[in-house]
Amino acid sequence: MKLEEVFAQIYGDTDSEYNPMNAGRLMGNHFATRSLDENGNWKDLTAQKNSSADISPTAGQMPRLLGLALTSKLFRKNPALAHLSRISKNGDEVAFGTIGDASTTEGHFWETINAAGVMQVPMALSVWDDGFGISVPSILQTTKERAGAQYLSYLSQRVRGAMLDGLRDMDPAPRPVRRAMRAVEHAINQLGHQLGRSPNEEEVALWLGMPLKEYQRLLQDAHGYAPLSIEDFDDRDSPAEYLKWCMNNNSDPLAALERRAFQQQLLIAISDLSERENEVMTLHYVEDLTMVRIGRRLGLTEGRISQIHSQATAKLRATVMGAEATASLLAPRRRPRALQTQ
Repeated sequence: MKLEEVFAQIYGDTDSEYNPMNAGRLMGNHFATRSLDENGNWKDLTAQKNSSADISPTAGQMPRLLGLALTSKLFRKNPALAHLSRISKNGDEVAFGTIGDASTTEGHFWETINAAGVMQVPMALSVWDDGFGISVPSILQTTKERAGAQYLSYLSQRVRGAMLDGLRDMDPAPRPVRRAMRAVEHAINQLGHQLGRSPNEEEVALWLGMPLKEYQRLLQDAHGYAPLSIEDFDDRDSPAEYLKWCMNNNSDPLAALERRAFQQQLLIAISDLSERENEVMTLHYVEDLTMVRIGRRLGLTEGRISQIHSQATAKLRATVMGAEATASLLAPRRRPRALQTQ
């Protein structure tokens, strides 16, 4: 920026040739890129970096930031806007904004953060947690001096909730089926202790107090039921802790021991399956056959193969989870289950 341009901005020169920063339309040192050319036509915004100017009221930029992020989302979701290719590249843009520490006390800030979380828009924000609002210490404007810490605490809850919702949306099994299958796993685990062996379908159905056909229908409904679910974690190992663990690289010695112990327990659980269950699981997961092809090979219907698969899956879960509940060497033994894939 030239010295002449600095003075042109100070005095509010409206000639963009001398005051290219804002042509006298903005407060001093408030900068914005131009979206229109000298003829009033749209420039190719996708070929340049774009900056929306600050405004004088503190936190006043926040609703504008939200609007820009929402615009990007609309371009991504609405195919009818695809022809406006000089404004957006299919909504791939992310709106980035900054705000001073003291300005986070303003209602616009919190309302924008809440709306961004609800609408799931591509927005990134940097808080200048420097302890001041322009020239006034934050302690004179904010209940807690470090407003950024409050924001991070609030944001972490929203992000964690969004991640959990996303994982649940990807779950192939409805919630009622998951609840019912947990009851099946509990029954198999309890019967295994009582009988000293893996129970059959009739024994599990009797334990659950339902007719055999109803139990087999439940197994068929549970086809595709994921062996592991984030919903399985109890208060001792919450979904939040699970997500935190997932971000680690699992390279520490304890994680290696847990993986080894889990794999050994899984092998034991597989050996307890019946011959038919073992055959179905091998054909499906080792030979990669579909349920239809397995049924043709074994002379059974696809529905019956699905029932056997669900019963075997429930047995594996019950055996492994039951061992985790009583293990003492590496207790609590919850995390290794995340290593199992669908």
